[in-house]
Amino acid sequence: MKSNSKQRNFLSQLLLRLFLALPPLYALWFMGAEIWFAPVSPLTQGALSLAMPQSLEAISLQDRQLLFDTRYPVQTASGQWGHATMALDLLMYTFNLPLLIAMIWASRGLSGLAKATMLAYLALLPTWVWSASFWYLKTIALDLGAQVRERSGIGPVATELVGLGYQFGTLILPSLAVVLIWAWLCPAQLRRLFTVPMQQRAKPAPQAGKPARTRRRNGSS
Repeated sequence: MKSNSKQRNFLSQLLLRLFLALPPLYALWFMGAEIWFAPVSPLTQGALSLAMPQSLEAISLQDRQLLFDTRYPVQTASGQWGHATMALDLLMYTFNLPLLIAMIWASRGLSGLAKATMLAYLALLPTWVWSASFWYLKTIALDLGAQVRERSGIGPVATELVGLGYQFGTLILPSLAVVLIWAWLCPAQLRRLFTVPMQQRAKPAPQAGKPARTRRRNGSS
């Protein structure tokens, strides 16, 4: 049917555009990481300052890594004391940016691409802050030992919640955000992609003609 053929052609063009756009977009994402992800540092510090005001000294972005300078004392292998410092590779959570932009371009073409890209970027920012914040909380609660966990005030129940938030922000949120934001920015393409083509309705059978009237013949007596 024509509708099935059109949907297959649309899907084929969508996948072809997607695969063509991914390599250059990932190259731009990698080379310009410190520019694209600059807002993540102050936003994450603001979120963690509200949750744990006495926990952080500062957060900075260096070489695509988010550096957390904490106020928790730890002892090094040489026996010296210092404050715990952690580094998070932001590429681990922000890989969805070029993927989302590629999906938008493959779906919409150049029509409104700049505006859609900006909206997609702004919509992804909170998800990166969530993932980075819960990575930090997980590291404090589980990776730096019981002494740091006690100083942080994270109890057993809070530790379980931190673990759930970390798993959600690492395993689910990066991919889920791409799907939801793409569906929000490309609703027409979403309907076209997932709408099952309607079968052609069978043409109604032509109405049978009215039976011919028969003339009565008077029989001969």
